[in-house]
Amino acid sequence: MKFALLYVYDPTETSPTEGEIADWVALDDQLKADGVVVLGEGFHSRDEARVVRVRDGATAVATEPTAPAAHTVAGFYVLDVPSVEAATEIAARIPTAGYGYVEVRRVVDFDNWPD
Repeated sequence: MKFALLYVYDPTETSPTEGEIADWVALDDQLKADGVVVLGEGFHSRDEARVVRVRDGATAVATEPTAPAAHTVAGFYVLDVPSVEAATEIAARIPTAGYGYVEVRRVVDFDNWPD
């Protein structure tokens, strides 16, 4: 089963540290060695984001994030693991879980819809 692990933190309370880079590299290397990573990426700053809305056929683009800064999605993994328990165990190893949180969501398999 595929799961998305979205790692999130509140920049008004804390932020990633230079010291956690080694933890990220070790986790990333281990997940790749285990063969469970489908995709994993971090995001650039929210300051570079664009928010796109389409209402009544008109497209509006904002260059400033509109969601509260208390919910900064820093990045994600998509993993192929046997269960939600396995995904949850990996989520607990993500450095951001120590000062923010990791949301674990099952990915829809449209080839086997509905499942």
